[in-house]
Amino acid sequence: SQRKRRYGNGFIEMPISKSDWGQCRALTLLIGCDYGLGVSFLSIDPMFAPLEDLLQRRRDSFSIDEAVEAWIAYASLIIMRTGHGRFLDQAIDWLFSQQFSSTLSSDSICLIALQSLHFQIWMAKEDKAEATVARLRELAKPGNLSLYGLVDALRALGYWFFWDADYKTCLPFYERASQYGKQYRFDGQIVACGAYRAISLCQLGRMSDAQAVLDDVNAEVPIRNPISEMYFCWASAHLAARKGEYLLALRLEEGHETSLKIAEVICEARRAAYSLELGQTSEALQHLTRSRQLSKGTIWRSMDCFCECVEVEIYLRTDDKVKATTALIAMLNEAKVPRKAAMLAWIDNWLPRQFAVAIEKGIELETVHHLIRRFNVLADSPTNNDWPWPIKIRGFGELKIEIDGEPFESKGKAQHKLFQLLRLIIASGSQDISVDEICEWLWPDADGDVAAGNLRTSLHRLRKLLRHDDAIIVQDNKISLNDRLCWLDVRAFEHLTSEVGGDQTTRQLEKAVQLYQGHLFKNESHPWVFPLRDRMRKRFQRLVVGLAKTWKMSGSTDKVEALYFQAMEFDDCAETIYRQLMVHLEAQGRGTEALEVYRRCEKSLQDKLGTKPSPETRMVYEALLSNQ
Repeated sequence: SQRKRRYGNGFIEMPISKSDWGQCRALTLLIGCDYGLGVSFLSIDPMFAPLEDLLQRRRDSFSIDEAVEAWIAYASLIIMRTGHGRFLDQAIDWLFSQQFSSTLSSDSICLIALQSLHFQIWMAKEDKAEATVARLRELAKPGNLSLYGLVDALRALGYWFFWDADYKTCLPFYERASQYGKQYRFDGQIVACGAYRAISLCQLGRMSDAQAVLDDVNAEVPIRNPISEMYFCWASAHLAARKGEYLLALRLEEGHETSLKIAEVICEARRAAYSLELGQTSEALQHLTRSRQLSKGTIWRSMDCFCECVEVEIYLRTDDKVKATTALIAMLNEAKVPRKAAMLAWIDNWLPRQFAVAIEKGIELETVHHLIRRFNVLADSPTNNDWPWPIKIRGFGELKIEIDGEPFESKGKAQHKLFQLLRLIIASGSQDISVDEICEWLWPDADGDVAAGNLRTSLHRLRKLLRHDDAIIVQDNKISLNDRLCWLDVRAFEHLTSEVGGDQTTRQLEKAVQLYQGHLFKNESHPWVFPLRDRMRKRFQRLVVGLAKTWKMSGSTDKVEALYFQAMEFDDCAETIYRQLMVHLEAQGRGTEALEVYRRCEKSLQDKLGTKPSPETRMVYEALLSNQ
């Protein structure tokens, strides 16, 4: 109550004070009244111009107390309400230099560092951030600040990590700030910290915890102040959107008013995203335009990348490929600034397709790969070999592994059993393989407990080898490769060739051929590999025949012969391929070469299997002789 009376006195003093310091002090109190206690007396926007006039007259002759009040008030108005100012650069320099002052009080230094950090967040400049964050961490220790100053410092640190999409790190700061806010009835801080906590929990997938935080805030604080209402609606809209309730999210975003222009920049961009999810493309463009208009010529640059992402999605959904590509280039250029890219975490459901397009077109690949790893973006398709998967496993031909883009080199016999386990998991389908079945194959002579212990040890070592503890999942006594982390050529091949001759494009079939680099684990002779190897071998033969037919129909006959010979290199006893090549050569008037293919087939079957060509193959051969 003393704090609120103090703000009330500041309000009364404002219009009658003849002192420059008194006017700045009153303005600082009013700003704090808005943000801290959740009590708003009047609009403070008209005070900006007189404050700039004061800085014009007195900025070089301020006492230290006057300078603190004037520059903090000025910085607050720029950050939240105007986005620009005549003395912006001087304000930034003064704030940064004074956060290390040895003469100011800790609370003053905290306010200075807080405003300095806000400038760096919204201007997406981080060159001085490390020093400012370190200063705030130092101040936030017990006993260094007043209780209100401590809440400000904790909230500022949470704010820094929140706007860097580091939600795990920001949560403890907001939780501590909320505890102090409740204890000392700082209503504005309770609502703001609760909103940021709820959004952070949403981003971490903890929806029920986010809802509990909002319910607690709603029960704790009567939300009457427009700024507090804005925070609460903002967090509630975010929760609704993460649940897929975009109509509710849009209504919540549109259901509040605030004099903070920075909030309008953010809210209009979010409204654009929600409108697009509802199929309201024209409305989305209007909101997007409004957000950009509000931020033009201001320090509010952190939403630029978000807006470009919305625009990319608009053009992808309207199938305007040229504009989508242009917007994608612009988005990825913005995303090179980490603080701008952080906002993409709010619309991460759009990123798989957008990044897949960028990879396909070769746009800013280094930036795309970095963002995929930063936000743990999953591939839009299990067949996307170009995606920077954490782990890539190739089973066709010989077992080959890439971990985080680097080929894995085997280090001798010590790892042989681990690779044997990995081959067995893949050969058994890579998903939901019985633990008992694996134990029986790998340790047939061991009793149940010993075999189970061996398997646990081997799985632990294999995970360490793959450098990802969750690469292999054990659940309900079944083992699976984690398809969120692991790309597997066998799985991609099956997906691309699920129905050869169906709706696949020629490009899909060509990708499947490229994946097949030989029979599955070609040097493996254990019985467990045969079923999947044989199935993949037959599927590859059907693929070759189907793709050759497609190429012939499109006039690409020059590729057909090479495809058949490639298939024969992998399987020199595949009579289907020999027959197709013989027919193809005969159709081109190359009967002699077709007969040579038959003799090669005859020799391979005799040498490898001790058999003769089948009646179907003999029939093609005799037809060739007749034509000759």
